[in-house]
Amino acid sequence: MKKLVFKIVLGLAVLASVIFGLSQVKCVRNYLDNYAVKQVEEFLGSKPLKPEYEAIVVALAQEMGITEHIVIRKMNATAMQMLGYHNAFVIFPKFAGIIPISSQPMLYVSEGMFEDLTYPEQRFLIGHELIHARDRHLLFADIVLIMIILLLLGLAYLVFVYLPKCYQISQLVTGLLVASLLAISLGGEYLGFMFYRRHIEQIADTDSLKLLNSYEGFFSLNKRWQKEFCIPKHNVKFFGLLADHPSCHEREQLCLELQKQSDPSIHSTT
Repeated sequence: MKKLVFKIVLGLAVLASVIFGLSQVKCVRNYLDNYAVKQVEEFLGSKPLKPEYEAIVVALAQEMGITEHIVIRKMNATAMQMLGYHNAFVIFPKFAGIIPISSQPMLYVSEGMFEDLTYPEQRFLIGHELIHARDRHLLFADIVLIMIILLLLGLAYLVFVYLPKCYQISQLVTGLLVASLLAISLGGEYLGFMFYRRHIEQIADTDSLKLLNSYEGFFSLNKRWQKEFCIPKHNVKFFGLLADHPSCHEREQLCLELQKQSDPSIHSTT
């Protein structure tokens, strides 16, 4: 069992290293990019946005100083069921949903967003997602998380095998101890991942607000989230530890602070 765990961890590490190494070779990288994009398009949509909508996204990217190529696609029914009719999101193609095989950011946008949201709201929301694309948020997060979990499982196994031999502890007690430590470790790892998710969402909010001066759009969209989409103002469940976004209240306070920094004459806003 010990050798099996070691071989699994080593094999995943080697596979990730080989894929990452090959991705740095230009011809291989181009092939992987094209393959990865097609795989994502089959699932989330391959149709382009209407030209007038795509022009808005491109103009906002230029306004933000983002010059790299971003594949822009229209969300299909599957994508809208996952994330809503008035939304946008960035995805990086990954092998088995874990190992990144392409650094090509893909921005999916629902055309309902352009039909139902105001232009200031569109500016903030699109700007937020463009920051995720620019900064490669979550590109390697999944594989790092899996590797840490496998490492913890391997260490737990070694403790379970060798602790009774070294200290004459029964396997039942050892098993309970290992299970408790493993539960605490994995729980802490998950909480840390959620904290990281909230952190990058705050970065995306901050840069979108600053670069696009999209304060009006955020305040309007924040009200819409709470009224139309029934998003609570505070992350009260489990004290917000399991939330992957800052609460509406936290985002509002951030926006107010940044708005006052940009214009000290502002004392309050709606």
